[in-house]
Parts: sequence; C-alpha cells; structure tokens
Amino acid sequence: MSSFADLSAIFGVVIAYALYSWQKAANPGRRFASPLVDVPQQTVLTKGGGPRMISIVATPDQERDGIGDPVFDRFFLMEGDRRLWIAALPLAVRQELQGLHGHLTGDRRPKIADLRFEGGEFRITFQSYLTPSESAVWLHRLDLLVRAMNTPDVESRLFAMLGDPYPGVRASVLWKIKDRSRVQAMLTDRDPAVRMQAALKLRDRTAILAFSDEDLFAAVMQFREHTLQTLGELHEESLLLRLLERGMGGPSVGLWAIERLKQWGTAASVAVLQRRSQAWFGGELAVEAGRAIAEIQSRLSGSPGMVSLSETPLLEGAVSEGEQGGLTVVESKPVDQLSGPRRPGPVR
Repeated sequence: MSSFADLSAIFGVVIAYALYSWQKAANPGRRFASPLVDVPQQTVLTKGGGPRMISIVATPDQERDGIGDPVFDRFFLMEGDRRLWIAALPLAVRQELQGLHGHLTGDRRPKIADLRFEGGEFRITFQSYLTPSESAVWLHRLDLLVRAMNTPDVESRLFAMLGDPYPGVRASVLWKIKDRSRVQAMLTDRDPAVRMQAALKLRDRTAILAFSDEDLFAAVMQFREHTLQTLGELHEESLLLRLLERGMGGPSVGLWAIERLKQWGTAASVAVLQRRSQAWFGGELAVEAGRAIAEIQSRLSGSPGMVSLSETPLLEGAVSEGEQGGLTVVESKPVDQLSGPRRPGPVR
C-alpha cells in the first residue's frame, strides 16, 4: 500500500505540472501561481502617452491640499507641475479616476491593488487574473483617460475649467490663468470664495476690503498660501487685524499676522495686539504680540527700546499707556506748545 500511495503522489505532481505548463503555453500573458506554492495571481496593465511632468497616485482616504474637489482630493495625491496637473484633471477625468479608486478601496470587481500615473504612464495592478477580453476593456479605459488628460493648449483647457461645478477647482484654476480679463470675469462668480481669490490675484484692494469676515475666513481656510501671501504684500493692516480679532486660521495664522504687523503695523495695531494678548493668557501668541507692540512703538517713536509713543509729539494718533493700562490716543502738538522741559531727540 505504501508504494501505491507514493506512486499516486508522484502521478499527481506530474499531472499538476503538466496542467500548469499547458496553461502557460495557452496564455503567455497571464501570471499563474505555481501548483505547489500559494502565490496571489495578479495582472498588471500599463498605458503610456500622458503628460510626463506630473504624477497622480491613489492613496488612502486622507484630506490634503489638492485641486479643490473635496472628494477627489481625499483619494489622490498629485505632484509635479501644478499648472499642468490641474489642466490634466477636468471633471470627466476626475470622475473616471474616482471610479477606478472604487476598485481599490471598495467592493467593486475586479479589485485593484495599486493605481498610479507616473512618467507619462498609467499603471494598474489588479489583485486577480484578468482574461484577455477583460484586459482589452481596461486598456481601452486607460487609453481614453490618457487622451483626456492630454491637451495641446493648457491655457484653453484652464479657461474651460473655470466652469467647473466645484468652487475650489475654479479658484485653483484662476491662480494658474495668465489672461487678466478672464480673472476679472471671476469677480462675479456665484461663490464668494472664488470672488475673493480673483480679487486677491488682481490685487484689487477695493474689492478685497469689501469682503465680509466670512468671505475672508473662507479664503484663508481654503487657499491659505495664496491669501496670506497677497495680504502680506498689500500691507493692508485692517485685514490682518480682522484676522487677529476673530482668530481666523488658528494660531499659525495669528503668528503670521503678528510678524507682519511687527514689520509695518501702525498705532492701530498696538491697541488690537494689546487687547488680544490679554485673551491669549500668556501663551506664544501673547509673547509675540508683546514683542510686536514694543517693535511698533519703537519704530514709530524713532527710539529703539521705547515702549510709549506719548513722547513723539509730532506723530498723529500717538499712543500712550493710560492709568489702567489701556491705550489712549494723544493729540498731535507742535514741540513749542508742549509743557515741561524738552527732551533731546535721538542721535542720528
């Protein structure tokens, strides 16, 4: 019996290898698992011809900075030339990629193990074997995606994307458009965040100052980098004080605003900084606010280290500390009308 069992086992191995060899010969493009080793079967499909200066990789559900489409941005990480990958992702492409992502994280079949576009090539790794007909269907989908991503005229594609249904996408697009008249047209967009971004790009001070606190807050939260950079370049003190008064953007934006006010803030900033520092209860913001107050007062008085502006009689709106620690505005007077002994000015 023992010899018969051994012969049966050997015969079974021979049959398995014969079947495996026949499958390999009949389907050369398929990756088969060894009959003796349990290895997951996969199919890898690639399709080239897309823009080479960008990469788009499907990643776990995680919010990050992206194109401005809140659903798409949670699923994909984009890198490379920002202007180019924005133009490569109109609504139809994003929807198709989101559909592919459903095969990566959802219950859709066939399951995808990895999805990425890099070096001008799509590469999809499926967790299971695809038949030749299934592979042909998926390669056709990838071919359509590559064609949709490519555009001979990036600027024209961006113009078309100004009509995207997502306000975040429209705002992202307008920052990459070179035609000023197109940006000006976005000042009438139906979404206030988009109008705010258009005003910021145009450096339209009147339009920016007319926006409500809610619009300003939305601009800071959705497009922090562009918004803060423009506000800093405009040196518009009132806007930075609004950011501080209402705590827009949290401590990081507060510290950014304090640093700018320290550089070019006026007496109006001192009152707000002192009031806000009391609400910050001695934390980092309060410490930086104190330093900014000293710096502003020193700069306006012309005497480094001085902490009162009451000794600068020719400065309109000079600020001095009152009896209760508050700030008061001192009326400007000529030096010869001041009572008390005159002090020598700073040595220059």
